[in-house]
Amino acid sequence: MTINDTTTRFTGEGPILDSAYASRALSPGSEAIETPKHESNDDDLSSNSAIASKLKGKVLEIPKSLLTALQDRGWPAHEGDKDNWSDQQLTRYQRLYKDAIDFLQLVFPDSPMRLQKAIDHDYALFTFHFFPEFEDYEDSWTAGLWAIWLFTWDDEVDVNDGPSSLSEDFEIACAFRRKTVAQIKTFLGLDDDNNHAAETHTSDATYTSSGPMIAFEELSRRIVAKLNRDQRQRFYEQLALFIQATETEHAYHLSGHIFKTVEEMFPNVVLPSWVTDLDEMKTIEREQDYLISIYNDILSIKKEIANNSVNSMVPILYLSGVPWEEIVQRISKELLASGERFDQAAESLLQKTAGDAQLNESVRQVLHSIRTSCTGTIQYSLLSRRYNSIMKGNKDGGDVIRIVI
Repeated sequence: MTINDTTTRFTGEGPILDSAYASRALSPGSEAIETPKHESNDDDLSSNSAIASKLKGKVLEIPKSLLTALQDRGWPAHEGDKDNWSDQQLTRYQRLYKDAIDFLQLVFPDSPMRLQKAIDHDYALFTFHFFPEFEDYEDSWTAGLWAIWLFTWDDEVDVNDGPSSLSEDFEIACAFRRKTVAQIKTFLGLDDDNNHAAETHTSDATYTSSGPMIAFEELSRRIVAKLNRDQRQRFYEQLALFIQATETEHAYHLSGHIFKTVEEMFPNVVLPSWVTDLDEMKTIEREQDYLISIYNDILSIKKEIANNSVNSMVPILYLSGVPWEEIVQRISKELLASGERFDQAAESLLQKTAGDAQLNESVRQVLHSIRTSCTGTIQYSLLSRRYNSIMKGNKDGGDVIRIVI
């Protein structure tokens, strides 16, 4: 799961992952192929469950150097162990953790099981690593609300987290998504026929929504107060794209198809539109999403296969005929290439803004923030109970993390 579900096309020759990304999420039913059979076996792999069954029990060996590949390029590193945190960092995290638990009780007032699951996922830890540069607590908590909404909303329809009325009924889930997009537009004050945003954002504690959308309603109060209409429109479009992408993923899962393709939110500075519209910035945003997707596909593989979800890089590479023992090597190669594309675009962007010292510094800050979000997501994945199966059995301090699927 990423904020934007950008996609990259598999090719039969040359680089296994094509860097020519789609500019929008695929529509359900497009770019789909029937599940192929692996070259090395004759088993019927025509369904997600059959593919998952074939992969269960396999061992994925991930060099620890792969997890630090971006830091090795000079990207920001994160203090993983709380014992290494400063008193200020620990205090901020503890406050975020308490506020997140209090708010989650509003999101799940009648479901102790879902509440506990959300608490275990520790969205405060995600916020702490995704936005570590925020010194003002209100900025941190705004980001925390975004994390709460993002994860809890996605889990409403995510087949990876087990069957529910939404994940098992595509039409109902699509209606839920359409309703969400409409609510987001209204809450962000972009629905000119609805004055809801102006009416509710003066209130401190009244909500018209339920479930995960309570978090977005509270988040939108802060966004409307901080961002202008053009900025809110851009934010809305990115979220709508993300929601569309979850529909695509859902369609493929339920149809028994697999993808033919794989694939700044609260900045302290705001860049002018001519900068954000540059090809370099679009490349940077796509590579950010792509890098996070690569790591997520590797680190969440056990959870996904357990729920018969095979629309990720490891299963697709395996089904395309790549020998199991070469999969991580192929993904590692593409990860490094993505990091290189990011850094080249970043350098070009800095050169194009070099004539304006203040703007150039703002660009540097945004680039640092984006890089931080990438490495922070990796750190969260390794520490959070949401992915706690990763480190089980990997306490020996060796150079390889073994994931038994």
